[in-house]
Amino acid sequence: MLEAGRILQQMNEAINEKSSIIKDMDAVYQFNFKNSDSATYQLVIREENSFVIEGIAEKADCTLHMKTEHFTYLATGKLSGTKAFLSGKLKVEGDMRLAIRLQDLISLYNKQ
Repeated sequence: MLEAGRILQQMNEAINEKSSIIKDMDAVYQFNFKNSDSATYQLVIREENSFVIEGIAEKADCTLHMKTEHFTYLATGKLSGTKAFLSGKLKVEGDMRLAIRLQDLISLYNKQ
């Protein structure tokens, strides 16, 4: 599992501890990490519960393409989602509103 996969797992735990933040949310985020050891993960959110899958299990509502290094910076608050997107370090396909909402979910990981 990539470092980004471990971060997603920890982020998922933080989300489930504060399940009110995902109340009424039904979404599949797909993270495509581009490295020498590329990987794909999905963060699935269903009715106040979330889980992480390595690989592709469901149709994604919001797909994010980035290097693992940039995701690590994003998750630790060293890079904002807006800056990552505007600089081309993050590419988004699908529901942009979900991409924006992801910043709130990432902030739960930052507070750990």
